[in-house]
Amino acid sequence: MRFQYRLEAADFVACDAHIRRRMLDRAKEIRRRSWRHFPLHVALGIVLGWSGMFLLSAMEVWQRWALAATALLFFGSAIAVWFWRRKGGMIAWLSNFAGDYVVVLTPEGLSFQALGRSGFYAWPHILALEETGQYWLLYLRRGAAVPVPKSVQPDGFAEAVRSHWEAHAENRGLSLPSEPRGHSLWTGFRHWLGDNLWAGFKLAFWGPVSPADFRTGTRPLLGLVALELAALLSFGYVKSLPDPRFNIYGVTDFGAELLLFLLSGLAIGAMVVNRSSVPRLWVMLLSGLLVVEIPYLASHAAYSQLGFFSQVSWLPWALWLTAKGWMLLVVFRAVGTLFVQPAPSAWLLVSVFAFFNIVVPGYLPQQSLFYAGYEEEEDDPDGPAIDVEDTFYRQPQLLHDALAALQAERPGVPDLYFVGFAGQADEKVFANEIKYVRELFDGRFDTRGRSVALVNSPETVAHTPLANAHNLERVLADPGPGIVVFGPMNPPTRTLTEGHGGSGTASRA
Repeated sequence: MRFQYRLEAADFVACDAHIRRRMLDRAKEIRRRSWRHFPLHVALGIVLGWSGMFLLSAMEVWQRWALAATALLFFGSAIAVWFWRRKGGMIAWLSNFAGDYVVVLTPEGLSFQALGRSGFYAWPHILALEETGQYWLLYLRRGAAVPVPKSVQPDGFAEAVRSHWEAHAENRGLSLPSEPRGHSLWTGFRHWLGDNLWAGFKLAFWGPVSPADFRTGTRPLLGLVALELAALLSFGYVKSLPDPRFNIYGVTDFGAELLLFLLSGLAIGAMVVNRSSVPRLWVMLLSGLLVVEIPYLASHAAYSQLGFFSQVSWLPWALWLTAKGWMLLVVFRAVGTLFVQPAPSAWLLVSVFAFFNIVVPGYLPQQSLFYAGYEEEEDDPDGPAIDVEDTFYRQPQLLHDALAALQAERPGVPDLYFVGFAGQADEKVFANEIKYVRELFDGRFDTRGRSVALVNSPETVAHTPLANAHNLERVLADPGPGIVVFGPMNPPTRTLTEGHGGSGTASRA
């Protein structure tokens, strides 16, 4: 269906006034109904308030200033928009869109040409079709609509719009509403997350599934990403019990891996003919991979809490390899189903996905959203006085005693040696980290009797060698070749060779 009509500035003004009135009435209705859910709103407000206070407490000073400036920009802009509308700026701006319009309805969506520009809106992007006294309004969002005068629209226009909209794969089982409205929590879950997860389950377990079974769009994609983040938070918290500590760097790690995932979809889309299916590919992959990832995270957290990892050292690797292999099979089936690829070509696309989502993240610092805490002592600004001269003269003997206490290598057994380095004495946390990591290595990797700690701390200066370059050089040279040096167990990760004053560890087999 194709037709042409003309819109004047008065048409836009009348439609804008109608939309404003409808939105005000809708807001009043929402406020009236919201009193029935007042306890739920109070509980939600408490949760959001507590979360906000938690995030603010974790921010540095410059981050708080950046947040305050952004909030000021947002609310200042909102106030400016309100004044701009009150002064007639909206009406003057809408008059720029007066002119001749050509509209074409197709099974895929609605396209139009006007004022030397063209546009296209897929049917899932049309929120509602409302009839007023003089117009049909095609809503693109709650506060914006394309007006079509009744005097020029062809016969069967509304019926054609509804039939095309309801026939689209993304809208199956739905009816085009007469006014834009928000979905309830259950409706959104049922039509976006619920359908996608069920289709992802069939994809992961080789059940009958087609690309049309997945619902694409911004909200389904964001819902799947939010579900993955919630799974990582929940199982990461359980895994770090009994003393979980939130790790802000884990959010950065999640964002980097999400970006790599999106890039992998774009790279795969560039290698096939039907590139418009990339958003559907993202939804299919996320839906299927979540079905694999959630059981993997759950089993990893359960086994970690039950202590199986310390007893069966190969179990974490077995779980990881099983999960990754299963995920690659999900990707193989997704790209083969969506792009109709033969097996060799599908595996080529899987290799692109593996590069972005397995190989590249392996070279990035791995940070979880929670890590297991340990007991920290309060910093004591009035620590014990240190005899500087005696401390430095004592270093050769302390270092000799520490090295002499190391047990010899056992014939036929690969022995792991541990060297801890806490270079900053201003805070006790660095010395505590070395103590914690040393005990961890002694228990899990059998380094008891083969570990050395170099610590700068007033509490250990009498019996532990200092963490300085000379002592570290002697310790690393004494055990022999094969030293591997890496940074702190907790973020930010830094190598000792960079010269940062933090804590670190070294090991050799």
